[in-house]
Amino acid sequence: MLEKIKLKKLKEMLGLEASENKESLPQERGQHVISKPVKVTDGTFMEVVRKNPLVVVDCWAPWCAPCHMVAP
Repeated sequence: MLEKIKLKKLKEMLGLEASENKESLPQERGQHVISKPVKVTDGTFMEVVRKNPLVVVDCWAPWCAPCHMVAP
């Protein structure tokens, strides 16, 4: 059930509609999709953003007190 919800939300975020052959996900259309966390640095940030239509970035620092407050 959770996978169906995640798939629906992914399609909504990517602007895919359920009609006109747009139902396929990006990887089904030959686009690359990263499905696991990737460590991004200053040097690799622009490359990751260029290669992926949708990127979620989680910024934190080991010295950041607020980051430690919300950490699991």
